[in-house]
Amino acid sequence: MSPVVPPRPDKARQQSVSSGNKKSPIRPSRPVRPGRLSRPPVTPVVLCGTILVVATVVLFLARGEDSGQHLVAAVLGMFGTVLVLGWFRQSLNIKRSGGSFSDWSGPWEATRYMWLLVLAGWIIGASNLYLAVYEYVRPR
Repeated sequence: MSPVVPPRPDKARQQSVSSGNKKSPIRPSRPVRPGRLSRPPVTPVVLCGTILVVATVVLFLARGEDSGQHLVAAVLGMFGTVLVLGWFRQSLNIKRSGGSFSDWSGPWEATRYMWLLVLAGWIIGASNLYLAVYEYVRPR
């Protein structure tokens, strides 16, 4: 019987493991100056807040009218906020990979605020969806 010889790993894999160089597909959009800390992105937070305000205004001011307005507000509240959350998380990960990142000061980190905005967007979006369906099936 001959002894079992384990297979040799290929040379490229062995070099990448030994050198410790790991290439990341996510890179900072611009280099951060040495004395400056990068902050969480503000634009997605403002956009999510704007979507939330629009959906809330439609919820309270468009009662008894066409259900199309409620349907648009429901889609914005439920799916628009989730898309903006994805954009926020991607931008945040890019900034964190830059090496010098400082989160917002306050009781919670930036992602917690975004999750609360998205949760509020889902609640208001579901309310708008309820009113859209209610207005559609209501006898005239």
